[in-house]
Amino acid sequence: MRLAEKGQAAPKLAVNTRALLAAGLVAAAVLALLAGLPLFTSPYVVNLTFRVLLFATLALGLNVFTGLTGYVNFGYSGFLGLGAYAFAITVAKYQQPWPVGVLTAAAVSACFSLLVGLPLLWVRGIYFAIATLEVAGALRVLTASEYLQDLTNAAGGILILTGVGLTGQYYLMMGLCLLSLAVMTGLLLSKFGLQLLAIREDELAAEVLGIPTGLWKLLAFIISGTIAGLAGALLAMYLTYIDPSIVYDVTYTIRPLVMLLFGGFGTLLGPLLGAAFFTVVSELIWSRFLTYHLLIFGVVLVALVLLMPEGVIPWLQRRGILPRIRTV
Repeated sequence: MRLAEKGQAAPKLAVNTRALLAAGLVAAAVLALLAGLPLFTSPYVVNLTFRVLLFATLALGLNVFTGLTGYVNFGYSGFLGLGAYAFAITVAKYQQPWPVGVLTAAAVSACFSLLVGLPLLWVRGIYFAIATLEVAGALRVLTASEYLQDLTNAAGGILILTGVGLTGQYYLMMGLCLLSLAVMTGLLLSKFGLQLLAIREDELAAEVLGIPTGLWKLLAFIISGTIAGLAGALLAMYLTYIDPSIVYDVTYTIRPLVMLLFGGFGTLLGPLLGAAFFTVVSELIWSRFLTYHLLIFGVVLVALVLLMPEGVIPWLQRRGILPRIRTV
């Protein structure tokens, strides 16, 4: 009987081994392509890929909190803008090296996430979403106000010169995206990540089971905000000039949410797939239909939501194309 059981399990093990090997080869090929991209392509392609990596990082960061807990953070652009300004002030105002600016952006974003998360995470549902939206709006107004004129230059913006070229900026963003991917993978494989998913499915039941829902939500909120702050720092380096209208743009909230909606909330590959698809498609539509590109983009989005309401990754999993595991 044991021999029969072993004989039955062997083919499945072989299939899983082949699937893991194939996935590893694909991942290695994609990494090699991304690493070598600046060496054999035009600056236009490098810039486009930088934006793909930026939105993939933002979508992954948002996925850590919204995707795993179910709480929608409509103020995500506020954390990106805060990180961008922390970086710009450190580098441009205090004349510190750019690595110090990046670390400052991470620290400021993490501390702000802690301070904001403590009161906000007491509310749920639409009230939490509205509260986070107001926080982002308040940050934008405060940054542009005369009260912080000496620190932020208000609406005048800040010029940032780091000496890092496009290729260096590209590799930094690629590194941050890989770091965000590693964080998301670790969460999905951990007990902590599983408990966050339990909060998303039924928070009251999770509390009854002894899960410290308040603390876990706060930790996820801090991780998510820190990733956004780091992305904001690299965006400021890339743009070389920032003002409140640029870095607090609601686009940096809406697009990552749309990408998550397309790829699948709480999935690993969903944010990457959504970022690549929507950034490239948006670029193609914009270049060919300048006047109607937003309308066409909206129609494409509505069609995808109607056809795959749970996202592409869950849709592929239900059809057996992808395995039903959390790390997909």
